[in-house]
Amino acid sequence: MMLMVLEPPVQYDHPYNGHVIEQHLSSLQLVFLCHGFTSACSWVTKAGVCHIVISDTEKDSRVIALVRRHETGHCNGWPGHHPNGRWFDVKSGQETSPPKTARLNFRLF
Repeated sequence: MMLMVLEPPVQYDHPYNGHVIEQHLSSLQLVFLCHGFTSACSWVTKAGVCHIVISDTEKDSRVIALVRRHETGHCNGWPGHHPNGRWFDVKSGQETSPPKTARLNFRLF
């Protein structure tokens, strides 16, 4: 089975220019911080700090790196409805075509 994640367009796909705080938290904590069921979310405070929270159940370092990239894109201004997102295959780390079937395992985060 192929695992795919949605990554930001090039204009948002760069390191955040400011302080970043990343936390790995429980699913229950994510529900409260992210306002619903998700594997990760992010926000920027008025002071300009990018907060990224990722589920502590995720152990695959490749997935964590791609989730971090996705959430950093949001801190850089990529809207939550994910316009012009780019799909990446977790195993290869390469950009790929969008999923064409519900049988694939993919994540928007």
